[in-house]
Amino acid sequence: MLNIYRRSGSYYVAFHEFVKSIMLSERRYYKDSASPILNLFDCSAERNSSHFSALRILRLLFQRRGDSTSEGQGYVDIGQLVGMSEDVFNNREDLVRTLNRLLARQLVEVNTRSNDSISGASHIRVTSSGWYYCRFLVMSFSYLDLVLQDTPLNDLSVENTLRSLVQQVDNLGDREEEKLSRMDVRFARVLAFLTYLQREEEKEAALFELSRSGGIWSEPFMPEIIKQAEREIEYIERRLKENRELFPEDIVVWEDEGGLDLLEDGRGDDEIDNATA
Repeated sequence: MLNIYRRSGSYYVAFHEFVKSIMLSERRYYKDSASPILNLFDCSAERNSSHFSALRILRLLFQRRGDSTSEGQGYVDIGQLVGMSEDVFNNREDLVRTLNRLLARQLVEVNTRSNDSISGASHIRVTSSGWYYCRFLVMSFSYLDLVLQDTPLNDLSVENTLRSLVQQVDNLGDREEEKLSRMDVRFARVLAFLTYLQREEEKEAALFELSRSGGIWSEPFMPEIIKQAEREIEYIERRLKENRELFPEDIVVWEDEGGLDLLEDGRGDDEIDNATA
C-alpha cells in the first residue's frame, strides 16, 4: 500500500483490507476470544451444537424487531425463544451459550442492561450491531476469510485442506508480485469453508426435518452467503488484475430491502450506517 502511494500519490484502502485490520489488530491469525469481531460460526461441543445457532437467533430477533412488549419495541421473551429452539433442535446448552456470546459483544441486549449474562433477564432484542452482522458482515469475503481460521470443524479432511491453504498463503508472503497468487489461495480457502458450511446446514435440515417442522428455522442461510461471497471474490479479483487501487471501490456491498426501520431510541437506517461504518 505504501509503495503504491509513494509511486502514484494516492491509494484507496479496500474494504476487505480495512476489515482485516480491525479483526486482527496486532495478531497474525484471527482468534475469536482476542478480536473485537465475533465469529458467528463458532460452535461448542454441546449436544446438537450448530454453526448456525447465532444466525438463527439474530434472524428471529430481526424479524420480531417491530413487536411491542411491556419491555419495549423489539424485545422477545427469552423463555419463548429457548422453547422454540428446544422444540426443534433440543440444544438448550448451546443456545444459552450462544445468547451469552452475542450479549458479550453487544449484538443483542437484554432488559436487565447486563453485558455479561442473560441470567436474570426475561427479554432480549437485536441491536444495530447484530443487524449489521446478520445483514452484511457474515456475507463478506474478508470476514469469512478470517473466521475460518478459528472455527471448530466436524470434518477432518476439511480441517486439513484449510490448514494447508492457510500455510500456502503464509509461504507466499507479502511481495507485491505475488499478490494475485496469494489472493487466489485465499479465495480457494473461503470457497472450501463455504462448501463445508453448506453441507453442515443441509445435514441439519435433514436431521431435524426443518422443511416439514422447522418453522422460522427452516430457511437456509448458506445460499445467500455463498452468492454474495462469490460476487465479492469476482470483484476483488477484477480490481487486483486491473490495478485499481488508485480508484475508490464501486461495488454495492449489499442491498437491504427491508432495512431496520426505526429502533426504539429513534435512530433510522442512515444513522445506523454511520454508526457501523
